[in-house]
Amino acid sequence: MERVDLLRKLLGASQGLVFDFDGTLVKSNAIKWQGFEACFSEFPDRLEEILAYCRGHNHTPRWDKFRHVYEQILGLAYTPEIEQRLSRRFEQTTTVQITQAPEIPFAEEFLRRVCKAHWTGLLSATPSPILDEILKERGWKRFFQEVQ
Repeated sequence: MERVDLLRKLLGASQGLVFDFDGTLVKSNAIKWQGFEACFSEFPDRLEEILAYCRGHNHTPRWDKFRHVYEQILGLAYTPEIEQRLSRRFEQTTTVQITQAPEIPFAEEFLRRVCKAHWTGLLSATPSPILDEILKERGWKRFFQEVQ
C-alpha cells in the first residue's frame, strides 16, 4: 500500500487528531534555541552546556529547564524573580518570531482539510496564553477545538 493510501485509510478511521506545534506545524525550534541562548547569555562560559541540556530536553517545560540550569548547572539559587525575568526574556525573544515563522510545508492546508472532518487538538509545552496569541496572529485558532 502506498503511503498516501495508508494515510487516507488512517485518517478515515480516526475520530480525532492531536498535533504538536513547534517543529511539527511551524519551523520554530531554532527560534526556541535562540530564546534559551538569550536567557543565559550572561553565562558565556557555560552556554554550550546549558544549550545542550535545553536541546536534549525538548519537551520539558521552559520553567523546568530554567530551574535545572540555575540549580544544577550554574549552582545558583532559583527565585521567583529570576523565573519571571527569564520568562519575560524568553517570550520577548521568541513570540513574535514564532508568529511569523514559516509553516512546515502544507501544514495549514492539511489543518484546513482535517478540521472539517475530525476533532483536532493542539498539545504543546508552550504556555497556553502565549500559544493562543500565536494561533490568533497566524489565523490558526479556528483549526483546533482544544488547545493545551
